[in-house]
Formats: sequence, C-alpha cells, structure tokens
Amino acid sequence: MLKKTLSILSLCLSTNIAIAKDIPAPPEQLFTDITQQVVLPAYQAFIDQAQQLQQQANTFCTNASDAQQLTATQQAFHATLNAWMKTQAIRFGAVKQHNTDSKIQFFPDRKDTVKLKVTTLLASATPLTQTDIEKQGSTALGLSALEILLFEPAEQTLNAFTDKQRCTYLTLATSTLLQDGNTLFNQAKEAEKPNLTTLIASLIEITEIMKDSKLGAPLGKKTNGMVKPFFAENWRSHASLNNLQANLEGLQQLYTAGKGYGIDDYLQSLKHNELDTEIQQQIQSTIDVIQTIKLPLNDTLTVKSEERAKLERLFFELDILTRLIKTNLTEALQITTGFNSLDGD
Repeated sequence: MLKKTLSILSLCLSTNIAIAKDIPAPPEQLFTDITQQVVLPAYQAFIDQAQQLQQQANTFCTNASDAQQLTATQQAFHATLNAWMKTQAIRFGAVKQHNTDSKIQFFPDRKDTVKLKVTTLLASATPLTQTDIEKQGSTALGLSALEILLFEPAEQTLNAFTDKQRCTYLTLATSTLLQDGNTLFNQAKEAEKPNLTTLIASLIEITEIMKDSKLGAPLGKKTNGMVKPFFAENWRSHASLNNLQANLEGLQQLYTAGKGYGIDDYLQSLKHNELDTEIQQQIQSTIDVIQTIKLPLNDTLTVKSEERAKLERLFFELDILTRLIKTNLTEALQITTGFNSLDGD
C-alpha cells in the first residue's frame, strides 16, 4: 500500500532525515533565490489576484442581479484559486508556522464541513458580521467558503444572491482573504530561509498530496476502486485539474528557483544531470496529460471512456514523479528519510 502523505513538520523535526557529509553543501544562493524569486513572488501574485477578487465582489454586490458581473466574479475567484495553488509546493516557513494554508484553502473536506458552516451562517436571522463568521472558525472565510458562495447551487447561483446575506458574506470573506494574503507575505519576509532538507521534504509532500489526496482519493485508490467525485478538490467550480496543473507549475518553480540557482543547478553541480533532466521532463509530461483531459475531474470519473483512462494515466505519471523525488532525488543528495509517524499501511 502507498504511504500516507508525509508531514512536512515531522520531516523537518525528525532526526531520521539528514544530509550526508560527503557531498558539497549547496551554496547559500540556492536558499536566497528560492526565497526571493519563488516564495515571495508567489505570495505577491496571490495577493494581487485576491485584491482583484475583492474589488470584483464589491462591484458585483452593488447589483447582485447582473449575470455578467457574477461571471466576472467567478473568473476572479478562479484566478485567485490558481494563484494559491501555485504556492502550495511551499510547505515550509510562515505558511506552516501559522497554519495559513488550511485557513485559505480547507482540503480535504470529505465531511463537507465548510458547506455546513456556510449554510448555517447564511440562515442567520440577523445581518452577518465579521465576528459571526469568525465564530464558525477560520475555514468559513477562505477559498473553500467562497467557492460555495459563488458556485452553489449550480443552476441557480445568481438567484441565490437575492438573499442579501450572501453578498454580505462574500464581501467580508474576500476582504479577509486579502488581509490573510498580506499577513502571510509579511510573515514570509521575516521567516528564516529554508534548508535543503526542508525543500526536499516540501517537494515530497506536495507530490504525495497531488497523487494520493487530489487524484487518488476521487479515483477510489483507497476505496477498492469506488470512485468518489465529491472528494475532488474544488469540484463545485470544476477547478480540480487546473489545481493540479498549478501545483505542478509551482513545484517546478520551487525546484528550479525560477530563473535563479535551484535544486536543478545543485544536482548538475553534483554531476546528476540525467536525474535533473528526468525530473523536469516528468513534471512536464504530467502537465501534458492534464492538458489532454477535456472534462472536469468529477465528470470524468463517472464516464467509461478515453477521458476516464486519461485519469489513470495521470495517476501513473504522478506516481513516477513522486518516486523520482522521494527515492531518486533523496538518494542523489544523500538525504535519508526514516520512519514517519504518519506512515500507514
């Protein structure tokens, strides 16, 4: 059986993961470039999109019967979600220290916890306030809640905004999302630079999350082949496959440090050019498979066709990528991962 998703925190704290002493340590430039050319720009891009979403939500709510403005707000949501997905390979530093990741995007949510919170708040007999929403917990204010507000019910979303509570909730949530983005950016500027162990652990974790949680769980890989369309991430907005592509693009940025000195350059300095090429080609091959799938993930799961077979191919490609990073890359860098408390059957 495949191991469960690694915990970045336990990887970083465990004494069972270490860099051997007989290869040259990476230059400090690697960590500087990843911070300056990947981490901070990715968070800034999210802030920029969140600001546009907030502005568009406010515009829409001045006339919540305008179908074109609703569509524009949904598009702004997609752009913001995409920007966040590109940050998810960054599984270290401020975002983990302050648990910001689950606040901004709560996943997996297999019990539909956020939907319950949103429904409860919308049913309030008095006008919603920020305090009312915060009482339901931080997950009631993130992208997961915004998706429900903007895409459900699927056929009557615009009509749902005749309830003024919905627009009140929407504007409060988009404002909070922008605040959270700015806070995260400022925290990241002050955070310590990552080390090599942290970076590799982060790459391992995001590949396992993509393979096991984002695709494997909906595909039924741990439920005896019983597909679970509603286990897909952001299935209401049909963003599941776009999320995976954005995750891969973010992983690629983290691996290469953008245009800076990245793990790829470090591998090449150790004469592991072939492995570097293999990893980068596998990232692109996986993206290429996603781009061939024409239906949303939750729709593709329920049809027996060539499209359905492409999901199995995508899982296969993600599995190869996971093994390249978790086994080949760690061996090349002489990083060993020992028993983890989240290891499973």
